Amino acid sequence: MVPKDWLSYTEPGQRIKFRDARGKARSFKVSMVVNESRLAESEQTSYVISETMLHIITSLLAALRIDSWKGNKSVIVFGFCVAG
Repeated sequence: MVPKDWLSYTEPGQRIKFRDARGKARSFKVSMVVNESRLAESEQTSYVISETMLHIITSLLAALRIDSWKGNKSVIVFGFCVAG
């Protein structure tokens, strides 16, 4: 769970970047707002633990990046809920 204030800064289309428990660079793309929670997805396996530091990517450059690979993708869906 993440703090409500932090989560309120996220919106669909933004990326949340982090290093997972193995030290691998990963990101989630916020896909939906559900009340005070967010639904995010990734195409890579991620090991998120309570100590994982999450970073919201808000730059225009990141928003304009287009994924060039269009194959058969497995999408992992991850939900962020408000702590409390």
